[in-house]
Amino acid sequence: MTLILSAKNIHMAYCGVKPVEVIKDLSLEVFKGETIAITGKSGSGKSTLLNILGTLENPTSGKVTLCGYDTQGSASSALRNKHIGFIFQSFHLLDDFSLLDNVLMPAKIGRKQVSTTSESYKRALFLLEEVGLAEQIHCPTKILSGGEKQRACLARALCNDPDLIFADEPTGNLDSVNTELVASLLINTAKQNQKTLILVTHDEDLAKMCDKTFHLKDGFLHRIR
Repeated sequence: MTLILSAKNIHMAYCGVKPVEVIKDLSLEVFKGETIAITGKSGSGKSTLLNILGTLENPTSGKVTLCGYDTQGSASSALRNKHIGFIFQSFHLLDDFSLLDNVLMPAKIGRKQVSTTSESYKRALFLLEEVGLAEQIHCPTKILSGGEKQRACLARALCNDPDLIFADEPTGNLDSVNTELVASLLINTAKQNQKTLILVTHDEDLAKMCDKTFHLKDGFLHRIR
């Protein structure tokens, strides 16, 4: 199996009157095509860990390697845009932009061509069809339902054909019907496209759909399945 992400001896502490150590000597290896769930109580540091693994935040100490590259330093944003797609609980869509424009945003950030004849444009149309939103590509995202917004986020995360998808509570703002739909779509899409998926969730059913489940408690990561 191909090692795609490695975290070694990660510590994360926040300074204050009394420093708070959120993550303690955490190490993790993730291989290509795996689907991994990270569970834990609110405030346990799950989102912080996801941000560190996704290079959005630097740890206090320790090292994260992504696709063989050290993620520290000025090159991290380019690595992130090339290798990672993100899905957030609160969507982070541009409300007044069309669905298609939102999905194409990673390609625009990566300075790729997004004309109607470009590969990025064709891929965006394909992905929107895959998530069942082909008829709404020109709609502003503010009129979409929560379930439709999260499906749009999945398409956006896949726009640059990344190696990894990071999802932070991807079903946290959805009702039961859309939770089941988005969970199945997320897992199946990752597997069909041979993408590595790392997600944070309180949803036990979603966690059980993943290949591995870890539990974050008191700063330590424990594998439970």
